[in-house]
Amino acid sequence: MINTVHNFEKEKKLESECALVVEALSFSWSGTQGSDVFSDVSFKIARGEHVVLIGPNGAGKSTLLHCMAGLLKYKSGNVHINGRDASTMTRRALAREIAFLPQNWGSMPAMRVRDVVATGRYPYFTMFAPATREDKLAVEEAMAITDTVRFADRRINELSGGERQRVMLAAAIAQNAPILLLDEPFTYLDPAGQAEFSAVISKLQQERGVTVLTVTHDLQRAASDGSRVIGLANGRLEVDAAAEEGFSRESLRRLFGCEFSASLLPTSHRTFVVEEPIQVEADIYGQPEVAESPPCLSFIGWAILSVLLFGLVTFTTALIGSPFISPVELLRNVDGVDFQLFSALRLPRSMTAFLVGSSLSVAGMIFQAMFRNPLATPYTLGVSGGASFGAAVAMLASVSLPYVGAVSVQGGAFLGALLSMLIVYGTFHAKSRTSISTVLLAGVGAVFYFPA
Repeated sequence: MINTVHNFEKEKKLESECALVVEALSFSWSGTQGSDVFSDVSFKIARGEHVVLIGPNGAGKSTLLHCMAGLLKYKSGNVHINGRDASTMTRRALAREIAFLPQNWGSMPAMRVRDVVATGRYPYFTMFAPATREDKLAVEEAMAITDTVRFADRRINELSGGERQRVMLAAAIAQNAPILLLDEPFTYLDPAGQAEFSAVISKLQQERGVTVLTVTHDLQRAASDGSRVIGLANGRLEVDAAAEEGFSRESLRRLFGCEFSASLLPTSHRTFVVEEPIQVEADIYGQPEVAESPPCLSFIGWAILSVLLFGLVTFTTALIGSPFISPVELLRNVDGVDFQLFSALRLPRSMTAFLVGSSLSVAGMIFQAMFRNPLATPYTLGVSGGASFGAAVAMLASVSLPYVGAVSVQGGAFLGALLSMLIVYGTFHAKSRTSISTVLLAGVGAVFYFPA
């Protein structure tokens, strides 16, 4: 009994010393009903280790990385990140632990390279607070390491595929996470670019102790970079061994189902040189050192400014109309007809219009920031269509219920927008693939559905 307890405590201690622990992980695109892409996958990766994940096409390597990064919901099993259960971690906490470089970024907005790299600092941003000096240093250092400073002010859509891959790596480095997941990182890179990419990864390991898990089909590059091999095939883990054993004929035959000649077997000789640590100048973006105000003060300042702007715009807008209401006469005669017209009709409508317009603007900004897609707007996501539907229903109901008042229209619009978002979210949640295209298509469908 004592030995059992001792072994259990020893096992837990070993797990806490690992950066990644995957336990009996299974995944299926059809939830619990369909066949598994992979099942009962278990392995551990120590802190600072570089492991390569290889296997045939369709084995589920990229899917496994998405599950580990929290982008896909696995069917069963557990993922522990630096001793913490990943399923209990928030998105922000997970993003501070894992940086993920996907295989395909899809369509990208025409953002400046510097701004794209700065998206890696999203897990550290707070609302209404400006980018801190630490954020700017992280962005500059990431661009210096990846040699992307030379096109920092160019648009991302103007770059070649290899240059974009460098920018995406810079964004992952700026995230400053202790774990780096790389899915086919050598795509679009020429041989020299691949060697430089590997040198950057090696540099991160040596200087920051970053843990790296790389999915690749380039066996030569995998043998050069990784100290350990994990092989996924036939829906299960087939290989988990040191590089020498993992790249043996027997291991590769078991993974790929074909024979490898001696000339095709990968070698473990590194062909790149790691440069000296890169020092970033303290003068970021050419700006002088400025004492930053606390986030709470920034929030209060923005709140006061918003209230003043709201009052000024709504008051001025309510005065305009036929007839125009003089503010002087309005304040002189608070019992007159003009004041009643202003307070009972114009001001509530002006306030409602301001709130609706600003809410749609903020919603559009949030949607585009979340989805990183310029097409993500309240209109394409069905919010506007749902609001119009709800307002129309409320106006029709007000014909038979005249005492409900104008509030019913606003309330109906809000409930319609909420209903539309629930439909879009339900359509998205019903799918296992976390694709932004699914959300946009569901939103466009809602736009056409409600007017019908």
